Amino acid sequence: MNEVDRHYLYGWLRLLALIAIEYAASTLPIPSNLRPVLMLPALTMIAVVGLVFTRVTAGPSIARIFAIASLVWLLILLGLGMMGSAHPRHLSSGLTSLGGVAARQTRTPHRATGWPELCAQSNRRRGSTH
Repeated sequence: MNEVDRHYLYGWLRLLALIAIEYAASTLPIPSNLRPVLMLPALTMIAVVGLVFTRVTAGPSIARIFAIASLVWLLILLGLGMMGSAHPRHLSSGLTSLGGVAARQTRTPHRATGWPELCAQSNRRRGSTH
């Protein structure tokens, strides 16, 4: 095995190890305010892909510019994806403040099992018959 193949093999093994770490960490009961920590393996995967497979540091200048721009956009998209789970409604674990008193939000479990049931429930709520 030559040096280039070994370099790619080690990069692939790093990605597999990071995927295993991320999967194992996602199965742990982590409090919702610490869930953004699960992004660390994903950010490390971006770095591995950028440095090993796209060779950001070893290409022509225009290729480096486009590779770095794509990595920046990937970071932006990951950040936007995390905004939903970092919303205060999710971080509060169902507790809201009503006049300084904490009250638990109750949610009715969704009992519909298919599209026709969803439409029927929606029509009943609106008072529509069709």
